[in-house]
Amino acid sequence: MITVRFFQGALLDTAQIGFVGVSLDGHAEYRVVRSKQAQDMQILCASVSSTVQMTANTITEVLGEQAEIDVQPSESHRNHLEIRLKEPKLVPSQLLHGLYIHCQALAEDYPKGIRVEIVTQ
Repeated sequence: MITVRFFQGALLDTAQIGFVGVSLDGHAEYRVVRSKQAQDMQILCASVSSTVQMTANTITEVLGEQAEIDVQPSESHRNHLEIRLKEPKLVPSQLLHGLYIHCQALAEDYPKGIRVEIVTQ
């Protein structure tokens, strides 16, 4: 199972609370056996990976915002990825919010493959 934790905290450029980071752990488990469920889990993994990479690249490369990005790949498929905004601001926080909405929709479609949590700091 993929666990996605969104971290909420104070934004520097507004008096609002918003998303200041996200961490992902795990992998949607599937067997090599060809089955509809295995195909669904492969689709889930690809969707989460692609969306997180796009979000991180947009924050750092397009917006030019500073972020701490920690990637710990694992041969056992217990991967870890964490993105933390160094100076949490509204626009990058809104991008993380968009990622949250996307992950929530995936959790509704694949409840056995992904869990989404919010952590207040």
